[in-house]
Formats: sequence, structure tokens, C-alpha cells
Amino acid sequence: MAWTMSIWPANKSGPPRLVTNLDVLKGIDDGFAWTLSPHGGCVKLVLRAMNQRLRLGPLDIVQLTINGTPWYYGTVPEPSHIEQPDVEEQVILGGREILKRALMDGKVYRNAGVYAIVRDILGRLCPPGVTYSAALIGDGTGTDTGPTLATFYSPTATLLDTLTGLAKSAGCIWDVDVLGRVFFRPANAAPLTVPYAGQRWQRLRVQGADACTQAVLRIASAPSLPGDGQLSPGYLPRTVTTTATHADHTLYGASQAVEPPEGVSVVRSQSLPPTVYTQLVGGTPPPVQTPENVSDGNPDSYAVVPIGYGWAVLLEQFAGRCVGFRMTYEVPQYNAASAWDLAVLVRRGSNIDAQVNLSTTNGRTTITAIVPPDASMDGATWPTTVGLETSVYANPPTPTISMWIYELTLLVVDDDAAQRVAESYLQPPYYQPTEVELRGLVPPRPQLTVTGSPDGDVTGETGAWEYQYTLDQYGVTLARLGSDGQDDEARAIRLAIRRGA
Repeated sequence: MAWTMSIWPANKSGPPRLVTNLDVLKGIDDGFAWTLSPHGGCVKLVLRAMNQRLRLGPLDIVQLTINGTPWYYGTVPEPSHIEQPDVEEQVILGGREILKRALMDGKVYRNAGVYAIVRDILGRLCPPGVTYSAALIGDGTGTDTGPTLATFYSPTATLLDTLTGLAKSAGCIWDVDVLGRVFFRPANAAPLTVPYAGQRWQRLRVQGADACTQAVLRIASAPSLPGDGQLSPGYLPRTVTTTATHADHTLYGASQAVEPPEGVSVVRSQSLPPTVYTQLVGGTPPPVQTPENVSDGNPDSYAVVPIGYGWAVLLEQFAGRCVGFRMTYEVPQYNAASAWDLAVLVRRGSNIDAQVNLSTTNGRTTITAIVPPDASMDGATWPTTVGLETSVYANPPTPTISMWIYELTLLVVDDDAAQRVAESYLQPPYYQPTEVELRGLVPPRPQLTVTGSPDGDVTGETGAWEYQYTLDQYGVTLARLGSDGQDDEARAIRLAIRRGA
């Protein structure tokens, strides 16, 4: 067999420096061992070499090719000293490590598809050490948008953490492949079937310590009020959750409470037709003008609400999971009679859970409030009324002063997004984990069936695929069904792959 190592500097400028099996002074001892994820992402490559000859630099980029086929792509975190004459272990981590050194900017995505978000991020921010292709994001068309997220905003997060969070929100897998390309797609690769035919067969210990057969995703557990916000006495917020349960939960009972990934919102806006209510105080009030503009989706249209006449503009949801509201408004300067001249009240039934008093503004202002229901409220859904009230306790200002409301929407649980995120944490134990040694170098697959084994026909989800290639031209693949092995390092790799996919 012939092998080639292509080596670039960290910014991947210029043509690579090549090291091949034909180089007399290559300095490599005993071949290569590397690990790929079940979906083809690069995890770790290990080799023993004299770096005085190999000359790996810090953060260099390396691609390993065997018999013309690329088998690994990654970056060198800590090479040996460049003048080290002794043979030492050199570790090359997978290409996703390059994305740890690139940061998100402050762009906000609203009501956008996850695939469209990923394409935009990589199209703008992808570092030179990895490659972006629109066709590797989503279903292969390069144009599909994917599941919609109400909001995604993750400034200063690394691209690695950003893609990990977005993958959880969409129920997808992502990584950097052996060509250095970022892929982000549903986990739909075809399974692989191989005959046993006398290969080495090992029964492994069952790994159950990190099992999760029921994931409880915490969505909102505490109120968050802007400015002069007040909670009602005795109010105790309910923890709003979404639960994903595996079919084996009755057997294992392994529950975990989990959080949404950074920057991923599992809450969305819900616009409802407003209701206008009048309580007359001190005469006949002028009418509210164009109240429908508070929920028409046009950021520049507005409702005109006179102050001090007891007007209320209400949004009412009688069945759902409302956890707050967002409001954009403008109030000119005037002499307010009291602090509660203008207030937004959040009611569940007859109970007021929170009140946010509004002050005058210099131009338009947006406020957001998170108000989970009270813990004593029964049911999986709850009625909610969010209403702007102008004071019914004070005389109206003279001359008439009006406020403008550009937007008033409810914030409700995005049940589809929340369910996808919760399901991404499920990991039942595989009761009969095994390892089979396959002859040659076999590309990884997420599911493997071995026919005619000592345990019959065995099918299972795979973990990390390990490869060994020695300089005597011998290559083998170790494929594990249901487990990545017994040692701590292999277990850590398995956890990293699962939690990053």
C-alpha cells in the first residue's frame, strides 16, 4: 500500500508539503491509528514519529491518504519540538477542532430554517482550515431551509459550539469529513452488512453509566421582567418542560434534566388578533386607532392608544403554553399622574402573575418578559391574557397624549423545536455490545449487521470506528456495535461524538 501525508500551515496557504511512504527520512515509526465517527467525522489520528524529520508545526493541518483514498483530516494541537530527534507520539485531532478557534458574530436569526442559518454562518465565517459546501448542508440540494427556529443568537460562541447547538435543535448530525468539509445533515446513512467469516469477535462490557431513556428539557423556570417589573405576592413560577421518552424507559428508568443548547430558542412569537376593552373614566375616550397593527407583522405600523382613559388592548390565549410577551412601543414625554399610568399585566385566569410599568421613551423601545405560569396551575396548557392598560385610577393628561404600539405578541413554547432538542439527549444502553475486526479499511456506518457471528446475526448502532495501518502494508478496522470500548479514552470519545452530534 502507498500512503501520503499532506501538511499545510494553520491558514492552509499554498500547496501542501508531502510526506510519503517512499521518503527514506520520513521519520514515521510503526504506521498510523485513527478514529472516525459513525457518520464519517474525524476524531483522532495517532502516529509515532521523529518530528525533527516530519516537522509538524503547531496547528498544522494534516490529511492522510492511503492508496489514493483520503482517510483522515485534522489539526495538530501540540507537536513535539521541531528539533526533537527521538521518536514520540504525535496526535492529530479531527477537523472540527479548527472550528473551536472561530467565533460567531452578533447576527440575529429570526424565524429562519436551521439549514439556512448554517449555510449563512459558514458562508460568512468558515475558517480557511476547513471547507464549506452548501450541498453538504441539509438534503443535498443546497437550497432546503430545514426546521424553523424562532430565534437563534449566540454572539462570541465558537463555531464548534454553534453547530453543535443547531444540530441538536434540528435532530441532525454534523462534523468535518476526511476531505476537510463541514457536513450538517439528518442521520440517514444506509446500514452496512458484513459476513462474520472468522474475524476476531469480542463481547464487550455494557456501558450504562451515561444512559438516558427520558430527557426532560427545561424551557423556562424563572421569570425575567424588564425595568419596573413586579411579581404578584405569593407567585411561584412553574418549571416549563418538554419530555422525550425512549421505548426502553420502563426498563431502565434513566432520566436526566437537560438545557437547550446555547443560542437556540425553544420559544417563539405568536401573534393574535387584539381585543380592545374600554372602562370610561372622566368622559368619553377617543377611540383606539388601528389596534390590529399590534400583531400584523409589519414593524413600522402601529396602534394609537390614548393614555388615561382606561383603555386596555388585550391578547388572549385560552389553550397553549404561553411563557411571556414581547412589546415594541413609543410614549412621548408627559406628566404622569402615577407610576402605573401605563402597565402590561400578565393574567392566568383571574390571577395577575406580573405587572410591568411602562415609562416614557426616546423613540421606540422593545421589552421582553418571561413569566411562566404559577406552579399551582393545573394542566399541560394554561389560559393567558397579556394586556396593555392605561391607568383607570388617574385623570387623563391634557391635551390628549397617545402611545404607539408597534408590536404586542405572546411568547409560547415552540413544541416542535423543544421535542427535537429533548430527543437528541436520549441514549439507551445497548445490552449486548460487541467488537468485530474487519479485514482492510472499511468506511464507517452508523449501523452495522454482522451475519453468521458466534452470537448469530447481530445488528446494532455503532460508535467510534478505529483503524490500524502498519508499515508492513496491513490495514484493519475495529467496528463496535453498541459500545466504543471499555477504556476511559474510548468512552470519552464516544461521549464527545454523541453530545456533539
